[in-house]
Amino acid sequence: MQQEKLEIELKRNSEKYESSYSEDGFFRKIKQLVRRGGLKAVVYAFVLYYTLKAPTTPPKVKFFICLGLGYLIVPFDLIPDFILGFGYSDDLLVLELVLFKIEDAIMDYVTPSVLKQAIEATRRVFKDEPIEHIKEIINQMNIYEPIN
Repeated sequence: MQQEKLEIELKRNSEKYESSYSEDGFFRKIKQLVRRGGLKAVVYAFVLYYTLKAPTTPPKVKFFICLGLGYLIVPFDLIPDFILGFGYSDDLLVLELVLFKIEDAIMDYVTPSVLKQAIEATRRVFKDEPIEHIKEIINQMNIYEPIN
């Protein structure tokens, strides 16, 4: 049910969320997620961010990524981010939804370089997090061959 609501919300306000994406907004949101302990959301966000930056990623995939990252950035979405305990749950679901929607295409564009950048970026903001835990989250995404 939650996924259906999020899909409707993304379709209804796609221009709003796509136009809300910016690098500054993205990195501000990453800082907020770090303060709230949102490791999984940060890993997903960085994988999408570096896939967006890859020169081989086609425009249609970039559109869906911008839509998801824009939703992440907007503080007043389906569940406002300031609601403790729940505010970021919809953001994580949207990132998962975007990954699911572009699953077939993303395997062609998520290269070892993209994953390495996502891991390094996550390690910079979650300094004490074991790299194995970050790799485990990436491997659970099933978007590339398992990394060791």
